[in-house]
Amino acid sequence: MFKRLAVPVAATMIAAGIAVPQAVASEKCSIEVVSGTLNWGIKQSWRSYVQGPIAKGKWETAGSVSEGSGGKSSAGFAFTFEVDPQTSKVVLDSRGKVSSAEIKTKMSSLTFTGHGDSLRSVMKSPYVSVNGQDVKAGASYEGYYVEGKEMTKYEAADRTDANKKTGTDTFASGQLEGWKLNSENLSFAGKNMRYTPKPLTDGKKNIIDGIDILFMGIYNDEYKPEVDDVNIELTVKNNCGLKNGRVPEAEKPQSPKDLSLGNFPKIWSIVLGVAGLVATVAVLFQVAMKSGVLRNLPFMNV
Repeated sequence: MFKRLAVPVAATMIAAGIAVPQAVASEKCSIEVVSGTLNWGIKQSWRSYVQGPIAKGKWETAGSVSEGSGGKSSAGFAFTFEVDPQTSKVVLDSRGKVSSAEIKTKMSSLTFTGHGDSLRSVMKSPYVSVNGQDVKAGASYEGYYVEGKEMTKYEAADRTDANKKTGTDTFASGQLEGWKLNSENLSFAGKNMRYTPKPLTDGKKNIIDGIDILFMGIYNDEYKPEVDDVNIELTVKNNCGLKNGRVPEAEKPQSPKDLSLGNFPKIWSIVLGVAGLVATVAVLFQVAMKSGVLRNLPFMNV
């Protein structure tokens, strides 16, 4: 008797179970990064310093980066880095709202030199991270550090493997300036960017930690902390059904209309789940009746 019950019961439970995952799956969506650019002048005060009368330096670009027009020390100057779609991602929550992003760029480098042979720092492949309304910007770096020695006094002989420092880290933070979607184009900006020195760096004592060697440990909260805004422009595959116009920000309160639409898949999955359970009970009852299991129960003989 139980063998006769096993097959229909299992089939019914599977059929009921399938409905909910399918409904839940409909909640998931994504925006795929196809290509794009990171437009960033890095730091105007640093560009001015490198080319100024003290450092008397320059920079050289290599790889997937180009320079904008205009004066290299001007506020409007920016480098244009090509976004790497293979390592970049835009993360959406269950309602299809942008919640975070990792924007990486293709291989590139900016090599800063100056102070004779003293300054040589290399910034590689900048990137931008977004989490809610917070924006952080950073890069891979390469430079040289001699403990206790003033960096403007470095010599070519100091550029040894023992003194070489490399890594990847952020050095600036700011606030998100909206997400804007126009057809297959998604853009955003990081505003009010400020330099964030490493805790162990103390320029007055010639102690330079981590990525701060890029800028010779000059900048901190008290001295020229301003960093240029970052501007991201992406070409995307809009698989999320988002409409043209402004993409609602992750922390922006939803309107009642948004809430009703956003919860529709969840409501539908509940309806399907209840319907599946009802169907399961009905089928089990029919099977039990045909098998004779219920015939000997007192209330069935009334």
